[in-house]
Amino acid sequence: MENTPKKRKQLRLKEFDYSQEGYYFITICTKNRKEILGKIEIKSVGVAPLGDPKNEIKLSKEGEIVKIYIENYNKRFDNIFIDEYIIMPNHVHFIITLSEWVAQGCDPYDTKNN
Repeated sequence: MENTPKKRKQLRLKEFDYSQEGYYFITICTKNRKEILGKIEIKSVGVAPLGDPKNEIKLSKEGEIVKIYIENYNKRFDNIFIDEYIIMPNHVHFIITLSEWVAQGCDPYDTKNN
């Protein structure tokens, strides 16, 4: 069937307790990887144009909304901290820190905790 979604590869480590305190790298993609969060403006061409500080991403309205939510997240929660993030045209990368307080007694697979 053409409409059957592809089976995703399991990305979690089977024996790792994701309720532990620590740093976690998270990527969230847009539906169908559609580039709705912004456009990259390349102002200088080179071997690694995205790493050039002259190049930048111009966020769309949706990208600006994502930015606002990320930047306000640390104001709303004192036990989960977004350390670094980058918004790309079709995905967002960020590093979060879970403090010991939030990790105690938390079941990461329980939807009530999300």
